[in-house]
Amino acid sequence: VRTQLSQQAGKSVPLYKNVALSLKAIQMNDSTIHNAWDILGAIAILADFEFYENENNAQQATAIIDHSDHRAIKVTQLLGLESPQALIHALCYRTVQTKSENLQVGRTSIEARAARDAACRCIY
Repeated sequence: VRTQLSQQAGKSVPLYKNVALSLKAIQMNDSTIHNAWDILGAIAILADFEFYENENNAQQATAIIDHSDHRAIKVTQLLGLESPQALIHALCYRTVQTKSENLQVGRTSIEARAARDAACRCIY
């Protein structure tokens, strides 16, 4: 697996350089270029998030993600979000508004993957 990743990364280096040169050619300033790379990096990391069913919750299959996963921390840093926990919560739960209250309903792993994919599309 590591060899495959290294080979893929090696193929991406010329593409990265071409994109970097193109951004300079259209006179983007360094700050804007840096922000664009941060956003693209966050999307790439977020797209790799994996979700699992919570086996401890027999009444509802709630998606969970490993909270020790440092990728969530990196995404929040790159996007300037408040906390990794807020990001994970947004992906694993949805809010249902009733007449009198807001309920937090856990998503299944399939729903959490769809939320992750929607977030990636929205950010992009």
